[in-house]
Amino acid sequence: MSEIGDILIQRPRLQIEVGVHMDARGSEALDLDLSRRRARAVLDDLLLKFPQLGKAGYTFRGYRDGPPVAGKRGGSPEATHRRVEFKVLNMEELRIERGQRQLQSR
Repeated sequence: MSEIGDILIQRPRLQIEVGVHMDARGSEALDLDLSRRRARAVLDDLLLKFPQLGKAGYTFRGYRDGPPVAGKRGGSPEATHRRVEFKVLNMEELRIERGQRQLQSR
């Protein structure tokens, strides 16, 4: 988690969604509720450890039975669905940063 926090501190304009993906072993309502609570817990933990991030640019969302992670090995087939993802919601900020870095390297 510290690596993610350090990266996000360097990019304060990013808008990030913390998403937790679940398998579909339970009822849909229970799986979604659990995934939302887990996503919120991950975000709360991140903001507690890195208070300089602030809450404004961050959201959380729970998912159920999304696409499996390609290349994930071991465990049950359901395990390929379970994960935490940090999704950049404003990709244009990364494009701007990439352009600025290219200009600086010239």
